[in-house]
Amino acid sequence: SYLTGMITDNKADRINVILEKRQLGDCFDVVAVSASLHCGKDRSYIFEYAAQTLQVRPDECIFIDNTAKKLIVPEQLGMKTILFDDSVRDISAFKATLHGLLKENTL
Repeated sequence: SYLTGMITDNKADRINVILEKRQLGDCFDVVAVSASLHCGKDRSYIFEYAAQTLQVRPDECIFIDNTAKKLIVPEQLGMKTILFDDSVRDISAFKATLHGLLKENTL
């Protein structure tokens, strides 16, 4: 019952190949690629674009990234954020954090 999106700094052609080869295209309601939007995760436009495309407010969004500095802009926009340390890959902690945010904010 949730909308999902991908916001990525990867190259558009690379993401398109991954989405197609892994059959992930239907998993996302929006895919915002910085190269296509001429805006990286260090600026608000890419996040605003994703939220507007989904027709939701930033405060209704949860943004997940594996780099702390890439959480700054979405936090400034009012998005909830989760830092996922992909070197540790603590899925249980991630699920607990995500569940807590969903329950707390009834997103």
